[in-house]
Amino acid sequence: MKKIIVLFLLSCMVFAVASEELSWTISEFKYPGRVFENEVGHFYAERGLDTKLGKLWPGSKVTPIQQSHGAYQVKFNNGQTGWVSFLNIKEALDVEITKECNLYSIDFLSGTTQMDKIITILPKGEIVTLYAVGNDGEYQVKTQKGKRGSVMQNYADPVTEKMVKEYNREDEHKFFFKENLDELTINKNSQELESVLGSPCAIVNKINKSIWYYTNVEVLANDLRYDGIIYNIQNDLAISNELQGEGYTEFIDKLPFYHSIKKNNKLNIMNKTSKFTLFENVRERHWILRILIRLLQIIIIVVFFSIARILAFQVMKLFALLRFLPNGIVLLLSWTTNLIFNYIYFIYLIAHVITEDYIFTAVVMLIMLVFGHRKISNRIRYHRCPACHLMWTAVDEGSAVVGKKHITENKSRTQLTNQYTNGSGQQVNVYTKFKWQEHMTEKQIKDYRFCANCGYRWNVERTETVNGHV
Repeated sequence: MKKIIVLFLLSCMVFAVASEELSWTISEFKYPGRVFENEVGHFYAERGLDTKLGKLWPGSKVTPIQQSHGAYQVKFNNGQTGWVSFLNIKEALDVEITKECNLYSIDFLSGTTQMDKIITILPKGEIVTLYAVGNDGEYQVKTQKGKRGSVMQNYADPVTEKMVKEYNREDEHKFFFKENLDELTINKNSQELESVLGSPCAIVNKINKSIWYYTNVEVLANDLRYDGIIYNIQNDLAISNELQGEGYTEFIDKLPFYHSIKKNNKLNIMNKTSKFTLFENVRERHWILRILIRLLQIIIIVVFFSIARILAFQVMKLFALLRFLPNGIVLLLSWTTNLIFNYIYFIYLIAHVITEDYIFTAVVMLIMLVFGHRKISNRIRYHRCPACHLMWTAVDEGSAVVGKKHITENKSRTQLTNQYTNGSGQQVNVYTKFKWQEHMTEKQIKDYRFCANCGYRWNVERTETVNGHV
């Protein structure tokens, strides 16, 4: 019975410690160096520490929310939130060596790091105390044995980074049209506001109201984009908002029908799967996942544009049935139709599916567009009679090579041919450059066609490249 009581008390103590919120202390950092001199002493609206919102008071307690590369989002005792530099967090000045590195000597007259003078080697996992930052961003630290020196910034991280969650990049770059956003948020309570935009990046209290900063929201108003929006909250209601920064336009904003398709949320299949963020912030993901996502994007884009080409083929057949239209006009109309279908699918993709890196989507579209144009051209030239304009009456009467062009290309490849370890223990790779000539023949071929309806004969010329000089 006593063991059960002891185990119960221990579990309660563990639960109490686990559920207790972290509390950190704001400290003054006097030697931030040139790299961080504009980031200390204030709290900011965004994790980039650009927009100052107010001064920090050393000794005050804060509750950490999340961290991102040396910046912490914290909550103050008065309910305000904001982003602060790790240099202003007392607990963050203990940094952990993440990889074995050198502790360099410091010239105490100039404060510069002497890279040619190594005091000692710091092992991975050692905890040192940061007391200053050099002008080039190097950390000036004190070891547990009292040695002082410089450590390169990329070899040490604040121990506090492991205590709070990392900033979720999926929350970045939420896009809204101003009129839609106003309808969803104005005169709505704070819970409804957070359900639309999420937690604010910063909160500042004013007399009888508070200001909520959303620097991660992109808003389009009057055909201009704005990075960030702030809300005035009074009596727990969002009474008004203000766009931040200067309005600007992007290339896609000038594309015909982009805004109208982007505005139509009924077309946005991603709204039905709000947690599906696979195609957002691709560049921030692990390189293996990034490659897999790119492959999936290519598959989706190819499928979309293949559907566009199929639709264009069906319209081409309708044009081909109009016997009063010459082949040139049918080709022009079919190309135009193919271009329109591809463009519509392109706009839909960049508006609602693959909203990042629209240039990547555009390149794939152009490749598919050229491929579709060639297919349409071949269908018309080979299967529609230039005389009677009937489709599918052409008969193949064979082909003939009417010209040749020999091509010789000089090619080379560098290949790893040997590996060995030298006297100092370093691995040496030996590469060899191989050169060769590649022979090809470009043949001009004439295909002979015959119309089974009117007896008209015509030729279709094409080129074909084969290996070797033939």
